Amino acid sequence: SVLLGTAVFWSAVQLKQLPFYFYPGQLISSPPISSIIGVIGESVVLPCHVVADNIPEVFSVQWIFHEQPQKITVSRYDGKNKMEKQDERYQGRTEFFHSEFRAGNMSLHLKNVRSSDKGSYTCVVSFNDTYHDVLIELQVQGIGLTCHAVGWFPKPEVIWLDGQGHVRKELSTTKMTMMPAGLYSVVTSMNLNPGSDMEVSCRIVNNLLNTTSESRSMFLSSFFLVCALLCDHGVDNALCRTLRISFC
Repeated sequence: SVLLGTAVFWSAVQLKQLPFYFYPGQLISSPPISSIIGVIGESVVLPCHVVADNIPEVFSVQWIFHEQPQKITVSRYDGKNKMEKQDERYQGRTEFFHSEFRAGNMSLHLKNVRSSDKGSYTCVVSFNDTYHDVLIELQVQGIGLTCHAVGWFPKPEVIWLDGQGHVRKELSTTKMTMMPAGLYSVVTSMNLNPGSDMEVSCRIVNNLLNTTSESRSMFLSSFFLVCALLCDHGVDNALCRTLRISFC
């Protein structure tokens, strides 16, 4: 049996605050950077708040993503026609806080963050024949884990565990493929949430033979790999089991 390990890193999402834009009687702003964090596959709020004496019922708000050499409308709400529009790549992933519009909250809720979401965004709010905007930089980072197991029969059970041996709460995806010899190849992946238990185990279980293979890694909160891999194999080497866990 062979146990291998490699490490590459993905992302927690942070929003970098850029300078405020001031207008007579109004202010449009984003909150401090310390209040914004998210992860790939999770949600994040792009902040935009208008401080004004009165926000009329008829207004519009538009979020624009700056992708050179073009600008993409991420999402747009037209208060006059009560319409909300989204670009195809953001379809089903954005929503406004409609009940908080009159309080000046023009922030955008971005779901299922992707690495391609990294970049600069502008929030543009228009009313009373004037417009106000603020620029936000979205930085995408994160940690993705993939566990590979080769040479299993029958189909094994796949379990992701934390340092206490409990099943992790993060969602995972698993694909099993039968190889020419009739044995199964397993690929399972998940995104590690920053701030959660940083010890991770990928356990592959053959319930028929009551044997397991386990790959375990531990991270500091800064996401550096500090302790590599442990493998605990059962008997029956004829299954030619191999297991590796990678971080990408």
